Amino acid sequence: MLGILAGAAIGSLLGVLFAPEKGVETRRKLRRKAEDLRDEALDHYEHFRDGALEHYEKISGKVKQGAEKVVADVKESYEDYKKNS
Repeated sequence: MLGILAGAAIGSLLGVLFAPEKGVETRRKLRRKAEDLRDEALDHYEHFRDGALEHYEKISGKVKQGAEKVVADVKESYEDYKKNS
């Protein structure tokens, strides 16, 4: 993913730099392209972050349920041990 973004950025910059336009227009295009790339990178980051948070919440919920089950099983085993001793 990072390679695709880097390739797109480099290709865009080279295309704009070698285009026969005035310096002001070239700088304006470079600025717009940089803003577009920044926005795209931010979108990818937010998508990744949201997915990671979702997975974290699912996993932490399962771990909590598992821990609660282990505690309940240990308590039950202890009570059985006390009864039979």
